[in-house]
Amino acid sequence: MTKYGTEAADVHRLAGEHPLLSAPLYAGTQITGAELLFGLRAEGATSLEDLLERRTRIGLVPEDAAKARNRAEEILELFDHSSATERYGS
Repeated sequence: MTKYGTEAADVHRLAGEHPLLSAPLYAGTQITGAELLFGLRAEGATSLEDLLERRTRIGLVPEDAAKARNRAEEILELFDHSSATERYGS
C-alpha cells in the first residue's frame, strides 16, 4: 500500500471495512479489493477495465486479469453504490 503515499491510510481504512476488501484479488497478487474501491471512489476509475488495466495494472497480463475479474466484479457489485448498471453494464 505504500504506492498510495499520503493516501495509504485511506486505502488501509477501506480494507478494514470488509474481508473481501482486505483480501488479495487472487492467490499470487498483493492487490486487494480496497485498492479497487479506492480507484473508484478517489481516483475516478470509470470501468472494470480501467481498474484492472490502468489503476492496478493487473489487466496487462491477460491470465492475471482473468483471475482477478470475478472477485473484482463481486467487490464492485457489493461496494460501488454509484450506478453499477450504467458504469459496468451489469
